[in-house]
Amino acid sequence: MSRPTNEFRALKLLYDQGANVSHKYIQRELNLSVASYNRLRTSLVSQGYAKDAGSGARGLGLTRNGRKEFEANYRGEGRVSSERELYDPLCSLLQSSYSEEGDEILNVGALKRRGAWQNPDVLRVTVRPSVLGKGAVIRLVSYEVKRWDSAWWLSNVFETAAHAGFCHESYLVLEWATGVTFSHDYLDAYGLHLLEACRRFGVGIFVMQPHGENEWRLERALLASDARPSDISVNEYLGYVLGRKRYAAEAKRLRDRAQQLEQEDELEDEDEDEDESED
Repeated sequence: MSRPTNEFRALKLLYDQGANVSHKYIQRELNLSVASYNRLRTSLVSQGYAKDAGSGARGLGLTRNGRKEFEANYRGEGRVSSERELYDPLCSLLQSSYSEEGDEILNVGALKRRGAWQNPDVLRVTVRPSVLGKGAVIRLVSYEVKRWDSAWWLSNVFETAAHAGFCHESYLVLEWATGVTFSHDYLDAYGLHLLEACRRFGVGIFVMQPHGENEWRLERALLASDARPSDISVNEYLGYVLGRKRYAAEAKRLRDRAQQLEQEDELEDEDEDEDESED
């Protein structure tokens, strides 16, 4: 598909609202001039996709034919029946394209931490040398995965944003439909209110696009803002995860990485002492 048409965007808006929508609201959301909107309105009504509705015909409502048109041509279908089917492919894609050497990508979707929205589906753990001091710095990035059918609920943003309490970045990962070619224009059209909420709460977005029969492509569509969770919250959550036997190998590699950085700091201190003694 090329750039989404105004007809598609209008049908999508009416479909999502599930009720009559004022002309002013549609015009503003689609960023159309009065003349352009009047032409669009006339086209939708003449094709039987929408009807003038509301007090004094101040808005549009989606007709049965309009709903059928949207669902038949624009709605698309997801590939998986459960979001759990996306966890392992996401881990592989993140490891190959969106991580650095030494990062650990963990499928943590099966964990059930106490409290609502307190456990992401995938977690990236990085251990880096401190820029301002000695030792290692731990950084956590969360990924909350949603299937196409439920990808556009605003509650997904709130769920992902809750991870900022213990993660430095939080991403909402959306399965893209098999019948709709991905583009940023279509993301804007499908997820207008979702994108707005993500920007407001600092949540980033990744899109998982079906590729071939069983493969996926991953694209970052929106960069997450940098959160500032407390060290206590970060360490508490990481300890909760790495305390599980299933992550014993990852925990060992992370500890080894931290110890390596500490040893490198000690060697640097010894070199500095030798330089000072020579002076």
